[in-house]
Amino acid sequence: MDDMFRTGALKSIVLVLLIFCSTVFPSAQESEQQPPRHPPAFRVTSTVYTVDAIITDGKGRQVSDLTREDFEIESGERVYPVENCSYLPLEPTDPVWPEQARLRLRPSEVRRVFVFVISTPLVAVSSPRGSASFAHVALAGVHDAARILTTFVDKQMRPGDLAAVIWVDGDNGALCQVTNDREMLRKAIASRRSQPIGHAPTSTVFITPRGIDASSLMQQNLRAVSAVSQAIDYIKVLPGRKVVVFASRFLLHRLPRLPEGETVADAISDVVDKANRNAVVIYSMDLRGLDSRGPSPFEPPEGLFHLANETGGRAFMNENDLSRAMGRILEENRGYYLLGFKIGEKEPEPRKIKVRVKRKGLRLQARAAAFSSSSLVTIARSDEPVDLSGLVNSPLRLGELELSLAPTLHFPDNGPVEVVSYLGLDFAKLQLEDGPQGTKQARLETVVQIIGPNGKVVLNEAKQQGFGVEKQKLEEAGREGFVRLYGAKTAGAGHYQVRASVRDLVSGKSGNVSAVIEVPNRNPRELYLSEVLFGNPREGKISFEPYRFDKPENPRYGLWVLPGKDDKPVEVHARILSGDQVVATWRPIRIDKTTPPPAFLFDRIELSWCQPGRYTLLVTATQGKRSLERKAEFEVR
Repeated sequence: MDDMFRTGALKSIVLVLLIFCSTVFPSAQESEQQPPRHPPAFRVTSTVYTVDAIITDGKGRQVSDLTREDFEIESGERVYPVENCSYLPLEPTDPVWPEQARLRLRPSEVRRVFVFVISTPLVAVSSPRGSASFAHVALAGVHDAARILTTFVDKQMRPGDLAAVIWVDGDNGALCQVTNDREMLRKAIASRRSQPIGHAPTSTVFITPRGIDASSLMQQNLRAVSAVSQAIDYIKVLPGRKVVVFASRFLLHRLPRLPEGETVADAISDVVDKANRNAVVIYSMDLRGLDSRGPSPFEPPEGLFHLANETGGRAFMNENDLSRAMGRILEENRGYYLLGFKIGEKEPEPRKIKVRVKRKGLRLQARAAAFSSSSLVTIARSDEPVDLSGLVNSPLRLGELELSLAPTLHFPDNGPVEVVSYLGLDFAKLQLEDGPQGTKQARLETVVQIIGPNGKVVLNEAKQQGFGVEKQKLEEAGREGFVRLYGAKTAGAGHYQVRASVRDLVSGKSGNVSAVIEVPNRNPRELYLSEVLFGNPREGKISFEPYRFDKPENPRYGLWVLPGKDDKPVEVHARILSGDQVVATWRPIRIDKTTPPPAFLFDRIELSWCQPGRYTLLVTATQGKRSLERKAEFEVR
């Protein structure tokens, strides 16, 4: 590549393209969104409009003591009074994660829902004078986004929060789900960092004497916009404050000499309308940090500001500390105002509005458009949905039946690895009928699905089944529960999600549950260690989370170990911790070439010495420089 390319007109064009490396997505206009525990105070009619607003002071702190007299709304050159004003607090007063934090939330427990959409395309520029790749830009974007997300999960996420991560330029699969399980979110973050940058297709911009062809980058942008649309679909019927955070680079948006930008802008407009109808607010982040600041033509893309301003969010530009920007997003969403106003005449929607706050010194964020309350998408609030297929796909814990899953692996002599999962049900919650010969019978309808790493279903089993229990074994059944085994052949390595929903056909009660398991290659390049499984699979006796054991019970546990290609042996250590203190340890187990892989380690925990309380089983496997650990918390009673 000659000096003319490095310093001349071609470099200017590259800079122009970098302008659009921002994170933009059509914004969400949210009108009546509110947590289920804080219902709106006003009646809903076809002429009532609702809009949400965030008010902060000069230091960025929430202001929560305003009344309807402090607001006014302008629409169509007229000013309308606010007739109803409610402030809805969202952040829990107790930031400590409860003991059952990995259990899915019930609708009444949801306060905020965050979906992070990350777009870090691999962009290249080609011209008659040479070519350039921006792989380092994509790599930096992935690491920056992963750092922001890790800080959020480890330090900023609160009880009552749900979250999901969507990597536009990576594989998502079973890890792309709305959850309050922080360990699951950490896996979703790590999944993209473990994929090579070249895993994603390259978006090449061609510069010719006839002009600039950015059609490849436009297709990547459309995938990113589609991911934001998908994020809205994930959360549109969920309760609570719904926020999409879109972080990106290289986003085209209505640029001179680049008609592809018009196509992207039109797609953004469609998503903005969809977000507004579904009460979703969108924040945007420019992953370039301070590089966004500089002389023309190196200016921030207009799309970021359009996205945030139209939806009541905010565009974060020129920020080197994006974790601090995430902190501001969380502060702004500790609560919000829900404003109701009436307009006599009926006009096409959405209705363009401008919300004003009268008290001086305050900063307001609100949508630029509103829908009548009757036009908004209804939030599903029922704890007892009728459709089992809908129940199995819900990220919330619904129904009255308590279900549990214990997924594990099976390595047949020939063929692919299999995912097998035990489904447990609290037998005491079932309504039994009298059966023949003095037995008690239960009748159940079940739906079980296993989703592969590419998002495809590898098992979808729906059936009605009945089973009987002899009277003398009712006590044992009530203690051990109802357990069934499901399994499917895998379609390659990766994370698989197991979902289940059950309805008691006698009482009508139902419940749902899900779990994720990582499936390795049979001959992995690196050491693999599965999650801990309590119980004795050979006898069909499985324990489910939360693990509770009564003395003098000595529970068994097991897990799979697959050595990597490193010739060094694997050493496995097991310890029992009380808090941070090691209170028991076992002699290390050594796995070398004489042990045919995979190895299933199976052992028993002696509890006779344990005082009642909470403990942690810590299993560590080390091969060379690679070390993995798995934890399982349990209670001794």
